[in-house]
Amino acid sequence: MKNDVSKKKTSKEKRVLIAALCIAASVIAGSTFAWFTSQDEVTNRLSAKGAYNTSITETFTPPEDIVPGQEINKDAGAVNTGNIDSIVKMTPSATINLTYDKPTDLPTDFTGFVELTAEEAKAMQSGGMLAFTGGTALAAVSDATSMTVSGKAGTAASATDPLAVYDAALETVQVSSSTFVPNATGYYVFKRDFEPEGTPHYSGYYAVVAGADVTYYALQTQTETDTTQTTGSQVVSTPYIIEADAVATKAPKLLKTTTVTDKAVTLAYDATTPGSEVIKASYTPDGETTPITFTINLQNIGNGTVADKWQNVGGSNSSAGAFYYTNDLESGTTSTMLVDSVVFDSTNTFAYSTLDFDLDLKLDSVQVVTTNEGIEVLPGATAAGSQQAILGAKATATNSGKEINTIAWAATT
Repeated sequence: MKNDVSKKKTSKEKRVLIAALCIAASVIAGSTFAWFTSQDEVTNRLSAKGAYNTSITETFTPPEDIVPGQEINKDAGAVNTGNIDSIVKMTPSATINLTYDKPTDLPTDFTGFVELTAEEAKAMQSGGMLAFTGGTALAAVSDATSMTVSGKAGTAASATDPLAVYDAALETVQVSSSTFVPNATGYYVFKRDFEPEGTPHYSGYYAVVAGADVTYYALQTQTETDTTQTTGSQVVSTPYIIEADAVATKAPKLLKTTTVTDKAVTLAYDATTPGSEVIKASYTPDGETTPITFTINLQNIGNGTVADKWQNVGGSNSSAGAFYYTNDLESGTTSTMLVDSVVFDSTNTFAYSTLDFDLDLKLDSVQVVTTNEGIEVLPGATAAGSQQAILGAKATATNSGKEINTIAWAATT
């Protein structure tokens, strides 16, 4: 049966980046069987080779940048540019590339940890009062109100001009933010914002002192949701403010730049709401509890009783399964679209530096067979209506006259 679906051109060189989404296609023509087969997988480009051509077609304009809650339109389906009718299925998968600052316990090797400049360290000292160093809270020295805090916080300008003065009420030491330089390796945390009835905030760094050289390392800071975005909210780091529970432990975590490359993303098929079927994509970095999630909105999902739909086989809460077209894809025609859009979920709270989400669509196809009587049948069948195991599932075709009208799909087991 001829499809009513309009033709669409195959797009080339498109990349889906969320901060990058990547889609493309390539065709491999097989010759092992008595009928033609082909395989097309989306990667970075869209191409097709050979006289038997089925490939992925899409309508997509990649955004320059995205924020949580943003929906990116992306129509994706199959197109048959050859001269042989085909039976097709699409299988989705996804990978992620990620860079983020991972909170890490105090290391012995500081390679890869986030460094601060001396100016950034002074900014953290500015307006603050030294609360503790080396994981130890400062305390008043016996019968003295001034202290040079030698070995604790820094070096006194002179014996008669002490570097800091201890404040018993605030349990801190006032330091000069412009001249204070640590003289011993350890944590340096400053209490600030002493408003009446206000909750004090803390800022600081970890200093490694080697003679006259001081290297400053960033500590884990609080995160908050920035709602000023017009298309959604974005999780950002609150500059310099250390997590309150980390202050209480007297051992804030340091930040280590961590890179995740081409990690598989868990996909789950959700058909809870008919007509609004989705694939949920989720990835949780090692050692973290907060996942990064995307929603892939689908369209034209059916159960095999209606032609020109996509029927899911094998989908579950831990797998996207595969999507089979419920009709043959005749030469020169384009299927209905399977993918509608991709959403970077508004619930994302994981703080990252860079993020690339790659959605891959793999297209497999096999040719329709015509009997001596001119009747279209499934590969391996000798008559219309018989069930055949093809493309990893069981297919049953219904004919209208000599042409295939619908194909119903089921799992092989």
